[in-house]
Amino acid sequence: MVGRENELAILRELASTALAGRPETILLLGEAGIGKTRLALELVEDLGTTTTLCPISRGVDLAGDELSFGATSQLLRSLVRTLGPDPVRRAAGPDLRVLAALHPQLAREAAAGIDPPAVLGAVQTLLEALDRPACWVLDDLQWMDVASQDLVGYLSRVLTDVPVLLLATVRTTPPALDMLPPRLVELGRTSTVLQVGPLGRADVAAQASALADDGLTARDLTRIAELSDGVPFFVEQLVASRTADPRSAHRVVLPELEGLSPDARGLLASAAVGEGLLRPALLRRVAGGDVGDVDGALAELRVRGVLQPAPDGEVLEFRHALLREAVEAGLLAEDRRELHHRWAAALDDVVARTPGDRAAVVERARHHYASGDPHALAAVRDAAWAAEHVDDDHVRVRWWGRALALSPLRGTLDLDRDLALSRYVAALWATGEVPTIESVLADELEGETDRLRALWLRLAHWRTLRAMQLTFAPALPVTDAEETVSFLSTCRSRDRQRDFRLQEVRRHLADDWRVERPDLARGLLADLLADLDPDTDRDVAVDAYWTLGLLEAVTGDEDAMPRRMQESLTWLRTHGASGQLAAQGMVAVALLNAGHLEAARDLAEETVRLIREPQLRPQLWVVEHLTLARTALTQGDWAAVDRFLHAADQPNRGGDLATWWHTLACTLAARRGRPELARQELETLLIVAPVDRDDIGDLERVSRAVAELEVAVAEQDLVAAVRAATSISSWTSPGELATDVWEAWVGCLRASPETPGSALPPEAAVVLDRDLRTRNREGGIAQACASELEARLSTTSAAAVVAEAAARWLALGRPYDAGWCRLLEAEAAARDGDRHRAAAALTEVLTTADRLGAGPLRERAEAAARRWRIDGVGRAVPATGLTTRETEVLALLAEGRTNAQIAEQLFMSPKTASVHVSHVIAKLGVANRTEAAALAHRRGLVAGP
Repeated sequence: MVGRENELAILRELASTALAGRPETILLLGEAGIGKTRLALELVEDLGTTTTLCPISRGVDLAGDELSFGATSQLLRSLVRTLGPDPVRRAAGPDLRVLAALHPQLAREAAAGIDPPAVLGAVQTLLEALDRPACWVLDDLQWMDVASQDLVGYLSRVLTDVPVLLLATVRTTPPALDMLPPRLVELGRTSTVLQVGPLGRADVAAQASALADDGLTARDLTRIAELSDGVPFFVEQLVASRTADPRSAHRVVLPELEGLSPDARGLLASAAVGEGLLRPALLRRVAGGDVGDVDGALAELRVRGVLQPAPDGEVLEFRHALLREAVEAGLLAEDRRELHHRWAAALDDVVARTPGDRAAVVERARHHYASGDPHALAAVRDAAWAAEHVDDDHVRVRWWGRALALSPLRGTLDLDRDLALSRYVAALWATGEVPTIESVLADELEGETDRLRALWLRLAHWRTLRAMQLTFAPALPVTDAEETVSFLSTCRSRDRQRDFRLQEVRRHLADDWRVERPDLARGLLADLLADLDPDTDRDVAVDAYWTLGLLEAVTGDEDAMPRRMQESLTWLRTHGASGQLAAQGMVAVALLNAGHLEAARDLAEETVRLIREPQLRPQLWVVEHLTLARTALTQGDWAAVDRFLHAADQPNRGGDLATWWHTLACTLAARRGRPELARQELETLLIVAPVDRDDIGDLERVSRAVAELEVAVAEQDLVAAVRAATSISSWTSPGELATDVWEAWVGCLRASPETPGSALPPEAAVVLDRDLRTRNREGGIAQACASELEARLSTTSAAAVVAEAAARWLALGRPYDAGWCRLLEAEAAARDGDRHRAAAALTEVLTTADRLGAGPLRERAEAAARRWRIDGVGRAVPATGLTTRETEVLALLAEGRTNAQIAEQLFMSPKTASVHVSHVIAKLGVANRTEAAALAHRRGLVAGP
């Protein structure tokens, strides 16, 4: 370790801290050959004298990102090899089945479908439950799969009070030797980053002298220093080949080849191509055709230090990645393809014997794909299904994309090809790559003549365009509904029940027609659910249950959506299908729509905890945080809304999700009394969903109108509120949930400065009356709205009637809405002369408004207190130097009252009022009554405008 004393001292100090119970993550950065791995192994050697476990996982440039959680598999193999399987099983606890999918020796039965978040939690539990300190070395982290990189980032943040050190090496390249790869930048923020730089000339000389068998001349040392650029690996190679006169370090990367036998050279070539799974038995088979004495060649390479056993003892590895790269780069293209072909054939037999060996399945597919042989498609499809098993969306995208590229060209009516296309699109949805989906489907749709396939592609393409808000026209005209259903029945009767495209078409059409033709939609869903089997695409099954629940909810069954979504989750669990986490998230959304706020929030928060990292489930991460934001907004936990909206502000938050986000942000700003921010969100909504377009969707129109209504309520603009409410009513079909309509009319009447509903313009009153007669009013939310509407529409509602409406809102856990009803109750009580009840209700409203930060609600309550002269409610603290009477005068002056009006209100003579006004102006140090009013508002000396 010449010249690395400082770095090693830092590593030892950090390791001491981490292994004492304060976890640490260290990233060793540097270019190839700089000595990062050597430093890590030196620390491991130090720790070898203690009880510390030192598992090592390695990334491989060839195929490191092809196998999900490859680093975890190596970790488990190492722990089992060191401790034995039983201690590892005990440490895994209830997550044993999850980990067994990555290392089958741990349990007889592995999890059938695994979400990456489940693996993250399982590894965390394992490391926390080990009886010994652990230093997990992750060599060449930049080459590991995305899931492994996410795991390291997750552990670096969540591990606490356990003796664990995560030590990763990361190759960087000139000129940015200190720059982390993009995927690891976030990890760098939570880790200790240690850059390993070139050796100085003195250290190069010391290293070279220590390596040389005999003395080196000054000329030798100068030459080595110049050619090596201070890179220890190059120093080592230059010393070994100093008899030659190379012009660059690249020429001496492989001095081991000098003097190697032909058999050893042939074996080395086979190893360079197959390092992804370099098992000795497989290497013998692959190289056997070119190498006469495989065992002798292998022994020769081991003695020369070129190949060595990997830390887990099951495979071989090159002493340094640069050696492998140089050997592989020196192969001719045809030789490389031939070696890939041999590795593929060898791994075919392994997979045939042990089909559950995921590493062999994926590595076989890599070699088949690289060789380009005719059997590549089947192997690539197997790797894609293996990715489905682990449910790693990023790997799913890669393998299904390859399967699609290798499948026969369209026009052959190949269901396997269409299945690859379907799964590729589903994986792209999960990773948020919607524009890519649109491009792929548009290309597939062009020129398609098969009717069923064209319909299938057309509907999938429309769904993509709709999500991107590029179209709002129906996917298929409802006038074609009867004929299309007849065609689908014909397809089903021709032994095409197993045609997954038929199921997907039913799913799309049922959702598209559920408003105008609910009868046809139910029939399509009945056929689809009747044909469900374990091979049915999970997204199709879940969407079918969702649409069926929505159809039932519209007819008055308020709990239909949560119930149906729970059925979909049960179906997934019964069949061991992946995607259970996404279905659980949809159950949370259904609970929210049904008004079960606490249950929705609990389930959404649990889902977010299980997701753990936004990049693992980007789409689901955004949806669940928007669900939480809407729930918290309704519950009155507005500080949490800010937090949830911030978490949902992800790069993939576009299209309809952006509409949802800005609607919530506008609503929050309006309820807080921040009009400028609210109007800014309104303008952004107009950009995201331009409602002036002729083909804009009703969903976007309603979202915009909801935001406009919230601003109108905050500003007490009845005209704008009426316009928004009538728009929401006209854009909400009778076949949709009526919740938005009922809440719109309630909000509209709250914007009226007058209590009775007669303040509505005649045309708006007609629309409201029609809605009251024709729309579904089942469910807790609708009934609470109806109760408040009844109270507001009556000019003689007793306070007790209004209190019942407030109680309904409180029972639903909605304090903001209850506050508006309590305000109405106070005004009704004051009108009826019950000043004590009015004061109590107003006090409660002000308390609620202060707790929520609801500025407009507070202003209305304070105005009511002043209007009804309810003493002790909404009064400002007297300004310094002002008497109580002068403070009352200031409050009326701030309302723009004249001296005569002040005198009448306070039961004094106009002359006395004039004297009080003069005293107030003098004590405040202002020039006139206008400045006094402005100062009073600015300093908060009065309760409200």
